[in-house]
Amino acid sequence: METAITDQTIRRPAHAGQRSPHPCRVILVYEDLPSAMRAQDVIFRLTAELKPKFELHNEAWKFELLRFPQLMEEARFDAIEADIIIISARNEFEFPAPVINWIESWLPDQVGRQCSLIALFNREVATAEEVESGTQFASEYLQRIAEIAGMEFFCNAGSHERRFNGFTRAIPALQARRRESSAPGPARFQPEMRAYAVNGSR
Repeated sequence: METAITDQTIRRPAHAGQRSPHPCRVILVYEDLPSAMRAQDVIFRLTAELKPKFELHNEAWKFELLRFPQLMEEARFDAIEADIIIISARNEFEFPAPVINWIESWLPDQVGRQCSLIALFNREVATAEEVESGTQFASEYLQRIAEIAGMEFFCNAGSHERRFNGFTRAIPALQARRRESSAPGPARFQPEMRAYAVNGSR
């Protein structure tokens, strides 16, 4: 069975008189190798912008691993602890059920935490049938998830593409604000939030 990508921690040597960098936890959930490579480029860009104040810790999970309850639970805990969640897929037309279940398993715990959600898609692989079917875009579903949780949302597809180009400035600024001031306590998660997310995506 294919396993999750080994944790990649980017470390820099500490120098006298310098404060230790703050940890910045990133979880990547990806569909296939091209999706992982697309996300890795984003992680490299974030690493360059976040240093030297932040140290990036990266966990990665493949979509198919979320079919297994124990692994899904581990990925859920990674997402709850994450400062940045990246979801990278082949196209933006739908997610497999295990991926949706995983997203909605960590959603209550991310409400009010000021996490960032990044969605990455390769729109060129969409077939004419998929486009014509009018299937709900996964990007719109993730935007609703971000709105529910109060997350910063960045996506490289559709109407979000223009704002996406600013993620390398916006995310480091958000992380700095989170460290400088106490984050507000989590908002109470209402049961109707999950119904809103699911019903809006199907």
